[in-house]
Formats: sequence, structure tokens, C-alpha cells
Amino acid sequence: MQDRWASFLNYIPFSKMKFVLLLLFANLIYETGLGQDLSGRWKGTMALGDKKITFSNVYLTFTPSPDGYSVLSSRNARYINVSDTSAITVFNVKFQVKGKNRLLLDEFNLISPDTLKKICFTSYRLKITKAHNQTLLEGRFFQRACSEAANIFFIKVD
Repeated sequence: MQDRWASFLNYIPFSKMKFVLLLLFANLIYETGLGQDLSGRWKGTMALGDKKITFSNVYLTFTPSPDGYSVLSSRNARYINVSDTSAITVFNVKFQVKGKNRLLLDEFNLISPDTLKKICFTSYRLKITKAHNQTLLEGRFFQRACSEAANIFFIKVD
């Protein structure tokens, strides 16, 4: 097998061509090795200008399912008009892959609490990135009916 590989490389007349083939091969290995495991809990931080603040403890929980992932979002309800300011709102989330390393997440069903007077369903447009050997989800969130939007990023916590 080594003799075949060596003869194949010797057949290629240009050293630049050898370099390009090696680069393409390395890129192929890199790209196929990026299959992201999103399973677990992710904590969201909203970026306002140069500052990063924790935004009412937003969490996304990804659980593997036959269709990809089952996703729940949860956040503190203290900024929503509810009587119990310690309440945690939990939503079912529709999960979609939109191109390479891009996700579209849309809250569509309130699970709890059932006492909310106003529901602000949130959509997340996220890109999967890597920084410092960590996988991040970063992008924008939009709250329909509440007319709010901002940059947000999630880091895996569990």
C-alpha cells in the first residue's frame, strides 16, 4: 500500500500540486470531523455593545431524537408579567439546520407556567463556532410580539 501511495505521489509532477492535494486531504479530514454534538444544556449571554450581560438565565437544552434534536428553552420569568417573579418559563423549540453550522430555533409551545399573561416566543438564528477548544452557539435572538432583538451566544454548561 505504501508503494502505491509513494508511486502516486511521484507521478504528480509538481511539488505545488502535492501541497494542494495534501491541503485538500487535511481539509476533508477537518470538515468531516466537525460533526457537532449539541446534546446537553447551554447557557445564553446577551451582548449589548461592548458589554456582555447574563440575560435572565436563558438556557437551551438539546436532547438527541430520531429527527435530530428535541430542544427546550427556559428562562427566568421575572421580566414577564407574572405574579411569581421566581417562575421559570419553559418552551418547546422547533429545531432546524439551515446550511452548514447554522441553526434556526423557534419557540412554539409554552410548557410552564400556565399563568403567563403575555407570551413572548423567541426565535434564535445561531451559528456553531469553535473558540478556545469550546463549541459556541452565537447569533441573534428575536422575540416576536415583544419587539426585542439582540446578539446572543451560548456556551455549553452540562
